[in-house]
Amino acid sequence: MKVKVLYNPCSGFQLRSREDIDRLRSMLLGHGLQTEMVRLTEKYQCTVLARRAVEEGYEMVVVVGGDGTVNEAVCGLVNSKVLLGIIPTGSGNGISRALGIPLDLSEACRVIAEGDSRRIDVGLLNGHYFLGVAGIGYDALVGYLFEQNWGKLRGLWNYFFSALLGYFQYQPYPLELRTGHSARSLSPLLVTIANTTQFGGGAVIAPYAEPDDGLFDVCIIHQLNFIQALYYWPRLFSGRIDTVPQWEMLRTDTVEVISDKPLPVHVDGDFLELSAHVHISLVPAGLSVRVPR
Repeated sequence: MKVKVLYNPCSGFQLRSREDIDRLRSMLLGHGLQTEMVRLTEKYQCTVLARRAVEEGYEMVVVVGGDGTVNEAVCGLVNSKVLLGIIPTGSGNGISRALGIPLDLSEACRVIAEGDSRRIDVGLLNGHYFLGVAGIGYDALVGYLFEQNWGKLRGLWNYFFSALLGYFQYQPYPLELRTGHSARSLSPLLVTIANTTQFGGGAVIAPYAEPDDGLFDVCIIHQLNFIQALYYWPRLFSGRIDTVPQWEMLRTDTVEVISDKPLPVHVDGDFLELSAHVHISLVPAGLSVRVPR
């Protein structure tokens, strides 16, 4: 199989040295995969190289990185026949966790070589693709604060501090949520459009989401005071967010969010923009991903 490996040396902590990369190459070669490895050095380079790999006839593009790097690859591979393989080395790895891809390096390489191919849906938000989750509101602000305050200093603790800071900064704002033939007005803490189950790090926002059912799980968390937020916080990590009274979920393949004020928006955990009009649609079976058997 002709494989191109795109690795992000700034993602997480696992692959920072030349020795680490050589070890990864040896693992892939040990599985009989002839690979070309490319080090990513700038934002959006992964999208360009993934798209080029499609044109050059590669059968699989393997991304070594976190959800943000995976997202960039998806933008280059969507609606192609090229397989996406993931070796998770990010801080949260929400997409990998949701698809059952091992976080262990050697086991992830085994999945690349011996796993099954699964055709899954892809989301499209204001022209930007996403594979895991996208959102409007508090969760998007957390992604922005994480990038602004921590930069290349990754890690779940930095996400936690960003989440705490974001809670006191974000003010829920009235918006109109349109799904299919219905519309409603609300002022939520966040609206998450989930193709898979979690943000990352084990934080499960959409426990029933399936990435190949042709529908989003639109998860709404209504306003919480600080005491409520602290009390219910563990349920996000225990898979019991659906027992929180302020959590609500509906299923649809089209979502539109309109507000008078531009709100923070993210795709796959990375802050995207401030927008007062967000349109999200589904690309059914838009991507093939290597997953465990």
